[in-house]
Amino acid sequence: GGGGGGGGGGDDDEVAADGDGVGAAQQLIIEDMVEYDFLYYRKYFVGTEHDNYVGMGEGDLDNVGAVVLSIATEGMGLDATTRAYKAIVRTKRGDERIALNSKKSSRAERVRDVLAKCGYGDLKLTKVPPSIKSFSEKLLEYEKKFVVTRYKFGVLYVHGAQRDEDEIYANVDTSAEFDAFLALLGDKVELMGWSKYTGGLDVKRGSTGTHSLYASYRQFEIMFHVAPWLPYFPDDHQQVERKRHLGNDVVLLVYLERDAANFDPSILRSHFNHSFVCVRRADARAVSAAYAAAARAHREGRAAGGYG
Repeated sequence: GGGGGGGGGGDDDEVAADGDGVGAAQQLIIEDMVEYDFLYYRKYFVGTEHDNYVGMGEGDLDNVGAVVLSIATEGMGLDATTRAYKAIVRTKRGDERIALNSKKSSRAERVRDVLAKCGYGDLKLTKVPPSIKSFSEKLLEYEKKFVVTRYKFGVLYVHGAQRDEDEIYANVDTSAEFDAFLALLGDKVELMGWSKYTGGLDVKRGSTGTHSLYASYRQFEIMFHVAPWLPYFPDDHQQVERKRHLGNDVVLLVYLERDAANFDPSILRSHFNHSFVCVRRADARAVSAAYAAAARAHREGRAAGGYG
C-alpha cells in the first residue's frame, strides 16, 4: 500500500480467509491489499446506508486503543438467503477491510462476527447515532490522510558503455525508441501553466524545463521526472539540478538501449532511490514494440543476470 505505489483492484479481487470463529451460515473474506490505495470508505460507504461504531480496548485488548467500525449493506449475498456487507475496522494498527456474507439479520451479531475475525471478540462498541452527520465527514477526512493518489517516478536513459552516475545524468540526446517507450507511459505535457499534479516541477518560471511526462489512472496521478528533459548545465559535471528531482524519487525507471550494459543500482549515490525497473526494447524488428523488464530493490547485488 501507500506510498508506493500502485492501482486499485476490481471488486472481485478477494482472498478467502480462514474460517476461525465463523459460523457455517456466513462467509468472511479479507479483501485484497491491492484495494488499499483508494478511498474505500468514500466509494463503498459514503452516500449509502451504513452504521458506525466506536469503542476502546480494555483488559486483554488494552493495547488496541480506540476502535472505529463501519458496516454497510451491499445487497444479495452468495444466495437468496444471505446478505452481503462490507466492513472497515480501524485501529492504531491500521485498517482491516472485510467482505461479509451472512444470514444473520441482527446488527449486533454481524458486529460480533466482524470483531471476532479481527481478534477483537470481547470488544464493546457503541453505535454512533445517524443524526451525527459530521462523524462520517471526519472518517472521510481521516481516510484521505492515509491514501496516496499522487506519485513521482524518475526516468533515466542509458546507452553504450555508460556505468557512471554522472555520465547517465548528463544524457541529453536520446532515441526514437526511447520516445516511443515514454509514449507508453503517459502524455508529454507543457509545464508552463500546468494545473494538475506537478510532482515538484516548476510550472510558473520554467526552471525545470519546458515539458514533462504525466499519466493518470482512475484517481491516481503520476508525474515522471525524465532526466534528459530536465535542464542540462554543461559546467556542472554532476548535474545537481537533475539529481535534485530524480535523487528524491523512490522508484526509478531505467531505459536501456540495446547497446547498453546491464545496469547496476549501486552506482547511484542517492539514499532515497529504492526500487528500480529496467526496461530494454526486446526486438527492434518486431511490427509492434515488445520490451523486456526486470525489477530490483537497491543494493541487492551487482548487475545480476537478466537485470537489463
